[in-house]
Amino acid sequence: MKFKKWLILVTILSIFDTTNYYLDIYKEMYKTEVGQNIIIFSRRQFNEKDKEFLARLKDSGIENIAINQLFYQDSINSNDIVEAIVPEEYINDLIKEAKNKKINLLFRWAISSRDGKPRTEINPQNFARWFENYKKIAMEMAEFSEKNEIPYYSLGCEIDHIVSRHKENFIELTKEIKKIYSGKIGYCWNVVSTSNLEEILSLEEILETDLIFLDCYLPLTNPKKAKWQWLYYLDEINGIASKTKKKVLITEIGYRSVERSNERPWDWHYKGNFDEEIQQMCFETFFQALREYPTIYDRVNHVEMAFIWGSGYGDLTKIEEDSLGYTPWGKKAEKTIIDHAKSCHIFKKN
Repeated sequence: MKFKKWLILVTILSIFDTTNYYLDIYKEMYKTEVGQNIIIFSRRQFNEKDKEFLARLKDSGIENIAINQLFYQDSINSNDIVEAIVPEEYINDLIKEAKNKKINLLFRWAISSRDGKPRTEINPQNFARWFENYKKIAMEMAEFSEKNEIPYYSLGCEIDHIVSRHKENFIELTKEIKKIYSGKIGYCWNVVSTSNLEEILSLEEILETDLIFLDCYLPLTNPKKAKWQWLYYLDEINGIASKTKKKVLITEIGYRSVERSNERPWDWHYKGNFDEEIQQMCFETFFQALREYPTIYDRVNHVEMAFIWGSGYGDLTKIEEDSLGYTPWGKKAEKTIIDHAKSCHIFKKN
């Protein structure tokens, strides 16, 4: 009788251990949470539609948002950085509503050029004067993030060549920000190829940031092998994380719903036929790679969050089946994203 009781106990414990083992595997598979970038290109007030948008995100299992504030300069060679486009009142209302819904926050700010050229080409005539303006904004935005208890802050976005040429200025800026901001700091690198990742490693080893932020627009040249391409990219990214001992946030990932968007995901000018299947494939293979990476490579996945990019302000209640832009909402990719997000939510709670 004692033997039978012992056998039953061993069996129960064995089942419990097996359950925990598989639970740990699934937790690792669904480790990378989904986030959504909030992008506003007009001056307006926070309204009921915005509240609906955040509620829909929460219901979809997306519990992280990146708030984007945009500043402008007249041309890529200008020395002056002028007004912010998003009213502070709007951002304050957005933060309040997000916190009410227990949505986590990342605060990002970026500079756009009014001459229509990409920020990656910004090259001020007088760097000292330009950086004085830049530092002032970076400190003000860090102070704003601290005041609002925002846990993640980006000190810049996609001006990689400037950071590379003026490393000491940005190392010093990071130190200054840490005196007034207690959250986690990163800088958003522009990633369009693995050669970008090599340079990022050399810079992240000396920059005193807490996390690695990556705006990922990596090409998937062969749809049939797209998952394996993403696995390769993830291994390169995790290699940087391991060497620098920093976790990774993919602060932007996006693919347009237009033919061949998998080949040039960064190209928002390209005109072609509407293709939501290619957009869905890109997201599906990305999430598949995230889930399978720990098992296939037998390594830790250091990517903690991935924030979806959208063209303009996303509205999850609006169907945009004819839109060629980055927004996945109202298209086939929406279900792919939500399925992963909800699974992350389930395993995070267990």
